[in-house]
Amino acid sequence: MKVVFIAGPFNGDKTDEARRQNVEIAKQYANALARNNIGFYCPHIHTMQLMLNEDAPPDDTFFRELNKHFFEKVCSAVLLLPGWETSGGAKKEAAEAEKRGWPVFKPSSPDDIKDVLNWAA
Repeated sequence: MKVVFIAGPFNGDKTDEARRQNVEIAKQYANALARNNIGFYCPHIHTMQLMLNEDAPPDDTFFRELNKHFFEKVCSAVLLLPGWETSGGAKKEAAEAEKRGWPVFKPSSPDDIKDVLNWAA
């Protein structure tokens, strides 16, 4: 199975509401991939959602290392969420994907994933 790393803004203006909104956007793209049987890793819903909990570790090093592991060991393409240009992490992930020769997808909406479908076929 080919697996896409979903990258995009998480913190926004650093409010809980902005973070929740960014997680919801990421979920829409993850669901679109899942509906089409395309493997994905989405930090927003896999690890970053946990960071919103009051009992989350104050240091996000564990989560960053876990996300890095999936990026490096499991994924072979990147899907950039709208607004990715405002995210330092997403910019790094896009640059690293290009360096590795991976496809980098920039769909305008969750319905705009035909390039991902063609790649995964």
